[in-house]
Amino acid sequence: MQLLGPFLILVAWEVPGIRAETTCVTQRCLANNLVSSYVITMPQSQSCNLPVNLSMIDYQTTYVDTKLMQFSSLLTVTMIWRDPNLAWNKSEYDFDVIVLPASQIWTPQLTVKNAVTATSEPAYPDVMVSSDGDVEYAVLMAITVSCNINLFTYPFVTDSCPVAINGWNDTRGCGLSLEYGTVQWIGGNNGDWETKSVTLQGTDNHDNRNYLNVTVSIRPFSPFVTLVMPSILIMLADLASAALPFEGGERNTYKVTLVLSFIMFLNALTQGLPDDGPCSPVIRYHYCLCLVVLVVSLLVSLVLSRLDADGSILPCKSLRCSEGTRNEKKKPG
Repeated sequence: MQLLGPFLILVAWEVPGIRAETTCVTQRCLANNLVSSYVITMPQSQSCNLPVNLSMIDYQTTYVDTKLMQFSSLLTVTMIWRDPNLAWNKSEYDFDVIVLPASQIWTPQLTVKNAVTATSEPAYPDVMVSSDGDVEYAVLMAITVSCNINLFTYPFVTDSCPVAINGWNDTRGCGLSLEYGTVQWIGGNNGDWETKSVTLQGTDNHDNRNYLNVTVSIRPFSPFVTLVMPSILIMLADLASAALPFEGGERNTYKVTLVLSFIMFLNALTQGLPDDGPCSPVIRYHYCLCLVVLVVSLLVSLVLSRLDADGSILPCKSLRCSEGTRNEKKKPG
């Protein structure tokens, strides 16, 4: 019985299929070994801080809500950081890079500080890991940001809004230290709005935080044709109504139609622009003035029609009064 143990070990060592250990010779085997080590926590260091390089940020504006002053964006962020637990010795495993599933290892979580809503998901299901532990990972972020764009000169507006991309950290310095690389933007036309530029800028305080400064402008053709031009044409039509006769009430009916048409465009303006704020669009005052002028013109037309019919703006108290006034007007001079 004492010799049986060494004999079994010798058999296990020599017979194929029951070797005591297996040597990892493929990239897939190495990847399985790294994943099986359960590297799902943030890399730790003495400084309690992990540098993460945002090497590439692709920005695209997807939708702008002028009423709520919010615009939605789609960002593809490529991140690179070093995780020593994912490194390997090239003398043992002669591979430069391997591919690991993103769901099986720790990955940084980015946030947008001034976002109304923000969602993120991996742009690709896998990450690339180099032999020195550098991990390359891409995330797709869909965000909606609230921004106080100055609409005073609407529809001729150009302004900028920040998109503050940050990582988790606390007052003691623990967390992520973001380093920003290249920023590029894709596309520019989104309805009435157009993205002019996207630049990386820093804050004035000392927290070493950067943000994307997105410059947008309104393409003025559509708002000008649908809002500004109709108001000008209605005012010109009101001036032309002076050529209509008073008899039969044609002028008054025409002016009432103009007022109702203008109110319809005013309602469209109210639905398209945000509520009144510290810097209300000047087009609101333009519409208010035009509406006042139209109503005053209608009232003047009513008074003149009364004078033309009865010779007085005061109502007659009886039918005889009205008939007498008409008879006097019909008598020859």
